[in-house]
Amino acid sequence: MMINKFFKKEAPFLGFLGMGGGIARGGGGGPFEATGGSVSTISDGGQSYKLHTFNAAPNAPQPFLMTAPGITVEFFLVGGGGAGSGGGGGGGGILTGNFDSFAGDVAVKVGNGRAHPGATNSNIGGNPLGAEDSYLQHPQFTSHPQYVSNAPNCLAAAGGGGGGAWGNAGGSGGSGGGAGQRGSNPGGGGNVFGATSTFSGATHPSHLGADGGLCAGPPVSDRGGGGGGAAPDAGSPGPPSGNREGGDGYTSTFSGSPVTYGGGGGGGGRVPGGSGGNGGPGGGGNSNGDDGNPSNPGQPGTDGLGGGGGAAGYGPHGYGVGGRGGNGIVMIRYLVQ
Repeated sequence: MMINKFFKKEAPFLGFLGMGGGIARGGGGGPFEATGGSVSTISDGGQSYKLHTFNAAPNAPQPFLMTAPGITVEFFLVGGGGAGSGGGGGGGGILTGNFDSFAGDVAVKVGNGRAHPGATNSNIGGNPLGAEDSYLQHPQFTSHPQYVSNAPNCLAAAGGGGGGAWGNAGGSGGSGGGAGQRGSNPGGGGNVFGATSTFSGATHPSHLGADGGLCAGPPVSDRGGGGGGAAPDAGSPGPPSGNREGGDGYTSTFSGSPVTYGGGGGGGGRVPGGSGGNGGPGGGGNSNGDDGNPSNPGQPGTDGLGGGGGAAGYGPHGYGVGGRGGNGIVMIRYLVQ
């Protein structure tokens, strides 16, 4: 789940004006203005906010430019969703918190969901199907130690882990991928940055995510586990001890209305054995059934929610094709006074 695992790290933008702007009262002798992303005015908890929304785009980070200190800036980051395989893809992790504004810019990267390569009988799963992280990057931020040698100065929400392949464990991530069919395999670990992140330069950063579901059924009929969700809610195990459902995502009113993010993908079915599971609330994709037909892949996770991709069944066609994970989102807001 490292930031530069799937794309080259870009340096922060300097002095680059964004596409939209908002104005508030700053504490540095002039009005606070900010540009970048899609800008709107929203209400939450009886307060009015300017909201800057960044959706997945080409791999280059996008700028969020501020003109003055003195404003509390809140952020809500959702990583991309992991792809499904035999197990459901993990939902994107979520990072929330705030920092004090300053005159300068922050590089914003939205994590893209991971796609299954699509080849029948490829039996690919786990970490290779993990999604991109979403992050804010600026020299004032100090990263979790996991990032120090890769892309420092980031506040990051980890991308979801990939669903496990046939006979294999799920991948770790913001929320872990579910285990693949056959045998006793664990789901991938979630919340890879820890519940209380060691990021600094921001106030009370909190990272959310859960483990993927395990596979623990009879070897001739076991089914894949569901991907973990950001609630945090672990994905359900495959039968006989679970229902293969993806874990529930996390519901927030950060955008001005209740939205659920980071649902896990449903676990895969098997012939014999039975059908797969449904994705969790928060954009998790459903499994494609139980026969492994490549023309009927697992359903994708929802873009903008970081939902995990639905798993593929295993049957007469062999290993199926898991669903693509949904892209994440980055939102930044501040009070309008």
